[in-house]
Amino acid sequence: MKTIAWIIMVTKQCSHWAYLWIIYVPRLLVHFFRRTKYYKSPSYFPELPRKNMLHIISDQLLHIIRYQRIEDFYFAYGLDIKNFRHSSDYVDYNVFKCFRDGRNRPSSKPFDYTGILRDKFYFNIFSKAIGFPSSSNVGLISEGRIFILETKKHLDLAEFFSKGQVDVFCKKIDAEDGKSIYSVARDGELMNVNGDRLSLEQCCDLLSNGQWTVEQRIHQHEIYASFHPASVNTLRIYTARDPHNGEIVTLPSIFRIGTNGRNVDNWARGGLIVELFEDGKLGKYAFYRPQYGLKTAEHPDSHIVFENFKLPYVTESFAMVKELHKFLYGIHSIGWDVAVTPDGPIVVEANDNWEISANQIASHGLQSEFRRLFINK
Repeated sequence: MKTIAWIIMVTKQCSHWAYLWIIYVPRLLVHFFRRTKYYKSPSYFPELPRKNMLHIISDQLLHIIRYQRIEDFYFAYGLDIKNFRHSSDYVDYNVFKCFRDGRNRPSSKPFDYTGILRDKFYFNIFSKAIGFPSSSNVGLISEGRIFILETKKHLDLAEFFSKGQVDVFCKKIDAEDGKSIYSVARDGELMNVNGDRLSLEQCCDLLSNGQWTVEQRIHQHEIYASFHPASVNTLRIYTARDPHNGEIVTLPSIFRIGTNGRNVDNWARGGLIVELFEDGKLGKYAFYRPQYGLKTAEHPDSHIVFENFKLPYVTESFAMVKELHKFLYGIHSIGWDVAVTPDGPIVVEANDNWEISANQIASHGLQSEFRRLFINK
């Protein structure tokens, strides 16, 4: 029996190897050479001397061989610049994802604790229950009806939206990257949904599929609003539990800012990210995701210069999420979304499936932090 099990294991490994190197990697190479953006994109650092195209292509090919993945953020990391940054300092996303999920969702634990973060409605209830300031949850939409938390009653959506001065955000409970998030407000007889005027029936139809958490609009601090008032501009703070002593520590974090009148600050929807320090100061440059632009020293709409600009309530925000992470004892690392109101910070969301790309772009390669917090025991 042991011999049969060994043969099966070897056969599976050989099949995987054959698929990887005979089918998958060759297809990846064809895709790489067909999409010139992987080796001909503009530099994020045009003021510095650049590698030639052959060098850039060889860098990317080595990455494909090593990780079986094209590095989408090669130019955003500044790896196309001579003697500037080294690829070995940057964590590949697939490697990071494997260790992040292995730490956050280990098979040795009887429960998957990340579920409390994935559902926006439940997480809001949890954080408020243990006394942490969070966004104001109005209720839960499901199958065309809304359950109102304050009254503990169900209402038809049409009845809810037709009463009083509605001004809320509706978020799908499992929405990511700013998708399926709607700003909804009454506008006379119509509804203003993300800037579009819809009928009451159209608004209700839009929210009739799936579950949506309904939150009161966040009134952000005037300094945060000054960058881009159309969006709630949030702090994305990263925390991890140090495996050596159990202490909650922070990783380089970012300030996320909306642009061009969009109602969300998400980087994946055209927003900017800029390095955020614990004393509230910002880094020199803000960065776009590659398909939206490069880097900028000032906000394109408000023209506020980022370098050394100091945001209020940042130290308090870092302290708050570190303390809250202690209660989430089954989760190793979290990416927190924090909004800052005139009265201080509130927790908007917490994400176990956070990406490492954004904070590596805004700050530096996180290989040493990754090895210490995610690999070494």
